[in-house]
Amino acid sequence: METRAPVPALPPHVARAFNARVLDPASAPRTTRDSRSARDGESPALQPTAYVADSLLVRGLPGGRASEVLEVIAGVARERGVDVGGFAETDHRAAEVTQDRPATEEAWTSRLSLIPARPLEGAVDAWTLLQHLLESDANLAASVSLNHVMAMTGPGYGAAGGMWGYVGGMWGYVSGMWGYVGGMWGYVGRGLAEYGPGFGGRTPVAFCSPDPRTLVDVPGDAPVVAILDTGLGRHPWFTDDSGAPLPGVLINPVLPGGRAGRTFAAADDPERTGAVSDPLNGGLDAAAGHGTFVAGIVRQRCPQATIMAIPVLDASGHAEEHVVLTALGRLAEARRASEYRVDVVNLSMGYYPETPGLLGVQSPLAAALAGLTRLGVEVVAAAGNDATTAPFLPAALVDRVAGVHSVGALNPDGRSVALFSNGGAWVREHAVGAAVVSTVPLTLAGSARPGVVSADASQPVHPERSTIDPDSHGSGFALWSGTSFAAPHVAGDLAARLLRG
Repeated sequence: METRAPVPALPPHVARAFNARVLDPASAPRTTRDSRSARDGESPALQPTAYVADSLLVRGLPGGRASEVLEVIAGVARERGVDVGGFAETDHRAAEVTQDRPATEEAWTSRLSLIPARPLEGAVDAWTLLQHLLESDANLAASVSLNHVMAMTGPGYGAAGGMWGYVGGMWGYVSGMWGYVGGMWGYVGRGLAEYGPGFGGRTPVAFCSPDPRTLVDVPGDAPVVAILDTGLGRHPWFTDDSGAPLPGVLINPVLPGGRAGRTFAAADDPERTGAVSDPLNGGLDAAAGHGTFVAGIVRQRCPQATIMAIPVLDASGHAEEHVVLTALGRLAEARRASEYRVDVVNLSMGYYPETPGLLGVQSPLAAALAGLTRLGVEVVAAAGNDATTAPFLPAALVDRVAGVHSVGALNPDGRSVALFSNGGAWVREHAVGAAVVSTVPLTLAGSARPGVVSADASQPVHPERSTIDPDSHGSGFALWSGTSFAAPHVAGDLAARLLRG
């Protein structure tokens, strides 16, 4: 098992969309004046991580704790040719809603934009500026951090592409479009090919059972499971024919300060056609239908639960850490205000931190999760799919934040750990996450076609014969593998336990 964090794989379209970079420990500048150092004069070892180059995270709300350090940041930034553009609009709205709430101030993290003062002299780099800030005032480590790029952990490639390559990822179709078993970016053989059938890791299947919710009595105080993911697509378990949510389903509801998740234009919605990242070829996105699949697992484990779908991941399966932090903060405010009683939060995503030796120390993600768990909310996080023991956040915060569940994946036998699943002492729970059957949007269809198609004049009702179309999901169900799908198994079980009292 590899103990070093894998190097994040950022396809060009992802790097452009997020202005993201990968931290290279071998060449990244470091300051020795870091108050979080393990010993005096020694900074903790760096690991690769992906981050947004033109923003920093600052603990607290505008007008409160965050603004107290803004002048210090702006002064150092100006000396380095960087202008501070101000805090994100979402943070200002949160400040208006949560005035005089110390708990919110402590748990909230704001996004500070960075702009090159002299554009022709080079782009802004948040990591380099952060090192200058710490050199100026080591205590800023308690307030300022990178805005990481978080990635889903579902279609078998983990947050980084990882040592196993993309099992079913956009270019790594197992026996897929490019014909390479194991894909264009590396061999996935070595025992892993069986985890990635179909295109994008998901295989269309038929599921011969009604919606489990129709078979149970739903109490008025049913538990609420919030799923931070790609959203929720059209499916008869969750929506009517127009896509409107059915009873027991909330899709990106308005919470204190606004909607917790992103609002996608139709052309960018990962829960619609599933062909956003590769429009020229029409291939299925890595994350297409991911949120719907996770929701279907929760529905199977606890049919009575109300599902709250919060879109944070884009079609490639990535999100700014700040977007996720904002969603967590708004869920906490909704719980405090009793507008929505959120009981369980599922996070099938994460990232490898640049300083695993300081796991959870002054982490914005740890603070946001603690703000939820102190209110009685259980947080379930997937362990990641890179077959490494390197800590993967938020799952690896299990020892830092009470109420966090870190979940690895089992094979269908329920006894053996799936080969792709991350491991280590921080992975405390396991559930079946390989070859899982669940829901996908009825609209999910890529450009691939069946390998064999022929006419059949003997069958007037069904005049065509063919092999299975590998990326057409009109059945509404698929087979998929990943720790992303072990986590909602546990989330659903926690909700069911609440029902039993």
